[in-house]
Amino acid sequence: MRSRSASIRVGARRAALLCCALGAAGFAGVAVGTGLHASYPVSVLLPGAVLGFGAAAAFTPITVAATGGLPPEHSGLAAGLLNTVRQTSGALGPAVLSTLALAAGYTAAFAVSAGCLAVAAAAAPLLIPRGS
Repeated sequence: MRSRSASIRVGARRAALLCCALGAAGFAGVAVGTGLHASYPVSVLLPGAVLGFGAAAAFTPITVAATGGLPPEHSGLAAGLLNTVRQTSGALGPAVLSTLALAAGYTAAFAVSAGCLAVAAAAAPLLIPRGS
């Protein structure tokens, strides 16, 4: 039996919300762990795995929501726009966060990252159409 993706089982809205929330929790865990100067497994490894899984798993439901339900002649445009936004944010985000880390410390940078993913999780049910 083939397994079905979370986007199909629970819908893109819920999957995006859950994945972004999981990523936010991971970033918050890294922020707290670095602030406490805890051991590597506690401060980086476990929360890093949680944030990596959550943030990476969010790509599929976001892609499904952005390109699903469009007429075939518009799906290429939507995919191109989505990839442009990903590339731009993938360049701008680390630049801003590394500047923040230099000015305010790594804990602040990870806390801001957690906040960004928490906002994405809160926005997912509002911005992704029902039935996606």
